[in-house]
Amino acid sequence: MQMKRNTEKYGSSVQVSGRYTRMAVALLVVLVAGCIAIPFCAAAENGLQWKYIVVDRVGSVAINDNAAVVAAGSADNALYLFDGQGNLLWTYQTNFNVRTTAVSGDGVYVAAGTDGNKVYFFDYLGSLFWTYTTPQPVSSVAVSGNGSYVAAGSEANKVYFFDRQGTLLWSHSIDLDARGVALSRDGSYIVAGSGNNRIYCFSNSGDILWTYTTAQTVTSVGISGDGSLVVGATRGNAILFLDQNGNLLRTYTTQFPPCSVDVSDDGNIVVAGTENNKALILNREGALLGSYTVALAACGVGVSGDGSYITVGSNDNTVSFFATGVTVPAPPETPPPPTASPGVTSAPATTAPDEGFVSIDIGTPPGTAVPEPADGSMLPTYAGLFVVLVVGAVVVVVLYMRWRKKESGYDALAGEERPRWKR
Repeated sequence: MQMKRNTEKYGSSVQVSGRYTRMAVALLVVLVAGCIAIPFCAAAENGLQWKYIVVDRVGSVAINDNAAVVAAGSADNALYLFDGQGNLLWTYQTNFNVRTTAVSGDGVYVAAGTDGNKVYFFDYLGSLFWTYTTPQPVSSVAVSGNGSYVAAGSEANKVYFFDRQGTLLWSHSIDLDARGVALSRDGSYIVAGSGNNRIYCFSNSGDILWTYTTAQTVTSVGISGDGSLVVGATRGNAILFLDQNGNLLRTYTTQFPPCSVDVSDDGNIVVAGTENNKALILNREGALLGSYTVALAACGVGVSGDGSYITVGSNDNTVSFFATGVTVPAPPETPPPPTASPGVTSAPATTAPDEGFVSIDIGTPPGTAVPEPADGSMLPTYAGLFVVLVVGAVVVVVLYMRWRKKESGYDALAGEERPRWKR
């Protein structure tokens, strides 16, 4: 009788524990499958190719024409350079927030500006060629297609124009701080936005070609490779489309203020980052083609030459890289060796006493091809999270089984009733 009662008692426990064990195993299988499937489904759905997390917010990103090089500047005082597959090539640590970045169209040169009042100019291997010190923080930089020219905007209410060797060709004072600068492919046109609600267009000799007055502060500007399309983002929730003569073509209204904008080299794609965590994809006619959502404000955006890829920097400390699906990526190209900078009509400018040029190992970069362009493969960085979730799930299941063994005397791992002498 006693044996029968024990059998009934523990037999019931065997059935109950067996059911819980099967449920736990099923839960584990679902969890593992979800960990594998969800990131890749999400990546396929929204075009995300890869994402990289840094230490602090990412305020600026840039991408070259064939998406082989991506630069990012962060409030952790570092400049980051990635290849098109999301591999970190190098970082450069400054002493101040890296507020702005730019990459030449051929991917050979990289520029950055910081709150430490400096413009930096590198090659894609991370060699620092020169720096230039301004009286106030550098709010924006731009590089021409082959790196012959560099433009910079400063909170000192100035726009600067350099050649590749770092010689200051000219600087122009504007009414308020320069919030954005952009260059046409050959450096013939320089556009700048300012805090006094204006967009300026300069020739490469420093002459003002036209100005356009906006309703609100300009936060960012972009220009097509041939200079035929100029785009400005303003605090008035407006993205302005202008022609090469400064005439307003159209306006696109956003829900929240746009804080960054870029234009593809061919001028057919415009990307804008907004304070409500969106990267908007527009065509030249101002029609919305699509959008991507990030966790926090999209304070930096960049678009490849043909609009195939965009990169987004956001306040959640991430650099994201998307395939837009708009056009077919350009084939890989080996950039030509650097050549002497084309001449301009103006003489080198005279620097003010509180700013100056610092030459650092000016030379020719090694004749190595830049990294291959993005190949469209899905490379989301979920591997670490997947491993942690799987290990955690296994630990939970084992602990649960051990607890059932302690409570009922039934060895759930072995699937048998414990011997009588162990009860």
